[in-house]
Amino acid sequence: MRRKNGGISRRILLILILLFVFSTLMLTFGSLFFLLRDSIFDAGIGWFYFSLQAVMSFALGVFGTIFSAQTLFTSRDNELLMSMPIKPWKILISRLLVVLAFEYAFEAIISVPAFIIWVMGGYATPIGVLYCLAGYTLLPLMALTIACFLAWMLSSIIMRIKRKNVITLGMSLSILLLYLRLYAQLQNYLNTLLGRGVEISEAFRRAIPPLYAFGAGIVNRSLMDFAEFMCWAIIPFALMVAVMMSNYRKILTTNKGTAKIVYKEKAVKASGACLALTKKELAHYISKPTVVLNTSISSVFMLIGAGAMFVKRAEALSYLERLSSLLGDVPHAAIAAAALAVMCCMNNLSASLISLEGRHLWIAKTIPVHPKVIFLSKLYTHMLSSAFPCLAASVSAAFLTAGSISDFLLIIVFPQTFILLSAVAGLVINLLFPRFDWTSETQPVKQGAAAMITLFGSMALITGVFMSYIFVIRRYIGVMAFGWIVSAVFAGAAFVLWRWLSGAGAKRLMKISGV
Repeated sequence: MRRKNGGISRRILLILILLFVFSTLMLTFGSLFFLLRDSIFDAGIGWFYFSLQAVMSFALGVFGTIFSAQTLFTSRDNELLMSMPIKPWKILISRLLVVLAFEYAFEAIISVPAFIIWVMGGYATPIGVLYCLAGYTLLPLMALTIACFLAWMLSSIIMRIKRKNVITLGMSLSILLLYLRLYAQLQNYLNTLLGRGVEISEAFRRAIPPLYAFGAGIVNRSLMDFAEFMCWAIIPFALMVAVMMSNYRKILTTNKGTAKIVYKEKAVKASGACLALTKKELAHYISKPTVVLNTSISSVFMLIGAGAMFVKRAEALSYLERLSSLLGDVPHAAIAAAALAVMCCMNNLSASLISLEGRHLWIAKTIPVHPKVIFLSKLYTHMLSSAFPCLAASVSAAFLTAGSISDFLLIIVFPQTFILLSAVAGLVINLLFPRFDWTSETQPVKQGAAAMITLFGSMALITGVFMSYIFVIRRYIGVMAFGWIVSAVFAGAAFVLWRWLSGAGAKRLMKISGV
């Protein structure tokens, strides 16, 4: 009964978090379309409103599902499914429907607010609404067709390269950085669009006729334009499904070949149990791009930021000056230390390391070492993935902002103690709320209760510390002294949690069992 109630609580928590994330994204895109709506329609190019929306939905759908679409070709359970009395086309359709569901979810993030803003502006007509809803139904088919084609190409190429995980991680990071770059330049793009809307829309009309037909069909209530869009959406999708259905057994069973690894004889160095377990944890962590992206993305940003603070020193100082004035002349060093701690909130690797053991947990429990050695190896893995990137960023920030040795040390110590507390707390929470019934490692790192509690708990903790100082404590104590006190509290709390892990936590680990 306890497990059932825990599962229900995790599902409710996950639903609430997803609703919050979706609502935030919809509000962001809704604000964008609200700014563009009147200027686009007043210029007589209302079709561009929906065509621009279609481009954004199409791009988000393709990039959001390209790696999910790879399961159509490289899923681990292919051999098991093919051994069952299930026709290959049924396997294909079931997998396509799952990816298509993600396409509709990504489309809703953009289409729902765009539709509401359009209706609220008084530009909607009954025929236009009908065409619009029909277009929303068909648009994800175009994104799915391209995503499947790109996924097939990627799976064919990646299977033949040695460092496939590095390539996958590099592509994922590139897509993320490209998105962040576009988001940072969004205001400039909006100003250009508002100033040269007609010129840009005409170029768009010639370059992407399917999406022009989508917008023209809705705004001009043109059956011919909408029929053209339907052909662009349905025919390529139908051809793609037909080709895959007729060859799906061959696609799943063909040996695509793998990169050959040449054996090189090396001397094996003896190492202690903790070091060996840490190496094992790090090897597994590095080999899983999904785990890296979902648990340590801030490490990437901190490494980028470490270099950016030297390259764009003047811009960084200018931004710190504005932020300091906004907060009431808070020292730059304090802002830098706080910003690094906030970034570290996004790293929650330790909160899923026990869950990631899955059905292999019995191996960790039967090796002749004390459970606290297992805990230490997982803590070291978290610290290595987070503490070193943060140290690089801290040193850069310290050279940029520190006015004394005390300031220099605080910029380094404050975020490091927070990382230590997050690592130990994440492991404790994962021990209390493990999830072993996963079929993909994405589930415990993205949907596990421990991962979510650690992520949002870290944010709540660091926000609470800052708010308490800004509104209450600053009248009694200086910000730098407060930073040292909080650092000591973080370290003390980490020590207390570690004592629990070494005692009661060790006993709990031996009692729980993986699936």
